[in-house]
Amino acid sequence: MTDFRGDVRQAVRAMGRQKGFTAAALVSLALGIGANTALFSVTYGVLLRPLPYDDADRLVRLSEEHPGANAPVRRLLSNLTFHAWRHSLRCSARVPGPVGSCCPTTPRRARSR
Repeated sequence: MTDFRGDVRQAVRAMGRQKGFTAAALVSLALGIGANTALFSVTYGVLLRPLPYDDADRLVRLSEEHPGANAPVRRLLSNLTFHAWRHSLRCSARVPGPVGSCCPTTPRRARSR
């Protein structure tokens, strides 16, 4: 333990003699720690945090593909296509649809937790 204390004292004295190097090292450490914290905060908020909806693992994104076009086009569904798919659906799962859509059944809004 006394060796460690002696090493710390020597490091502090050396930093006191070279103030410019010490300042540059501290600024570099502060910028690195700040950038790392910001990056991981964004990563957690965008990728890792679970979605705030009930049954979030059942949410899907529907799109349609037009392979016969000059360039393959993938786009989101239009309301007409969505309603046609919804009415021709042959499974027991309900497709609630977008909020405010005009259809015979009232759409359900995904509830936030």
